[in-house]
Amino acid sequence: MTKKKPGPDNIFPDFLKHLSQVAKNTALTIFKSFWSKNINLPSDWVKPIVISIYKKDKAASDFASYRPNSLTSQLAKTFERMLTTRLNYILETHEILEED
Repeated sequence: MTKKKPGPDNIFPDFLKHLSQVAKNTALTIFKSFWSKNINLPSDWVKPIVISIYKKDKAASDFASYRPNSLTSQLAKTFERMLTTRLNYILETHEILEED
């Protein structure tokens, strides 16, 4: 079982799933304003925190026994998913990309 850690915004991955509908609508309004007004995401949202994860059954003193892991903002991840969904819809609706 993995233990989920918060990103630089100190928001745990499951936190946003449990917001009230009012809070979700507020977040959506903020995300829509980023989209419609072409506003850059806050700098804290796009700066990851890189931590080292120990690989089990390896020598703890060996540098190769660790792998990097980037913790990023949950708000930024949510916005990115929204943006990806919208862009995919636009590309598919307007048949902008050719199928392979």
